[in-house]
Amino acid sequence: AKRLGVARLAPLASGVWGKHAGQRLKVGLMTVASGAYARFSRNNTLSADAYLLPGVAEIHYFVFTDSVERIEQELHDTVPWKEGRVKVVYRVHDGWPSASLKRFHTYFEHAEEWRGMDY
Repeated sequence: AKRLGVARLAPLASGVWGKHAGQRLKVGLMTVASGAYARFSRNNTLSADAYLLPGVAEIHYFVFTDSVERIEQELHDTVPWKEGRVKVVYRVHDGWPSASLKRFHTYFEHAEEWRGMDY
């Protein structure tokens, strides 16, 4: 995978994020990692931390899962976890298609968790 550096993001940063010029953004990345998908949380977090807006944003992770202990165990030794940028929130796994259709309901139900993010 190719790293998306600051120079390549200049048009994006000056256009869409112009109001935040000169400051490092706080971006919240919300994922639903329930059921069989919990096993992807570590790789998702490490990949996003390495390649998602490096040098432009500080990524904060909001993981909604029915496997809180498993997610915490998988992420406890990662940089985002150690820096306090990971929040694991319990969510009932209600299967397909409800899990997908209701994900935004879950995000807004826990809006207080991601208050303070720029995006």
